[in-house]
Amino acid sequence: MKLLEALNKQRVVVIYPGRLQPMGAHHYAAYKHLVAKFGTANVYVATSNVIGPKSPFSFAEKKKIINVAGVPSSKIVKVKDPYKEHGYIYIIPHISLKVKGREMSGTSIRAALGNKGLKTPEKRKLFKQIFGHDKKDIYKLVVDKLTR
Repeated sequence: MKLLEALNKQRVVVIYPGRLQPMGAHHYAAYKHLVAKFGTANVYVATSNVIGPKSPFSFAEKKKIINVAGVPSSKIVKVKDPYKEHGYIYIIPHISLKVKGREMSGTSIRAALGNKGLKTPEKRKLFKQIFGHDKKDIYKLVVDKLTR
């Protein structure tokens, strides 16, 4: 059975999985796309509590970042492994996040905001371009974590 066929027969629960280290405005745009397609009640963001060199943020920190972006807390779930082997796959259209004409990835976001040589005003501007907001507590959380 195809996913779109299932929409007419039963409730579809949509899991948007990922490391989300950190979640930027492009991730939130992808979430909004899923909500528009499947409904707020059916869409969840799933991420783990794994911390490592490419995953500096804990689940609690990611949940705070994701919530401020606009995802309700009740729709953010902690999982052991966000990448599942079973289920339907829905491909979200690519949502580009370009800063200064450069496509940003999680790695380049972490490198840019963790750059100790970048002055605060420029880093705050960069943060707003990446996250789509300039909430001071989230800025501090992200930048402090990435510049350790």
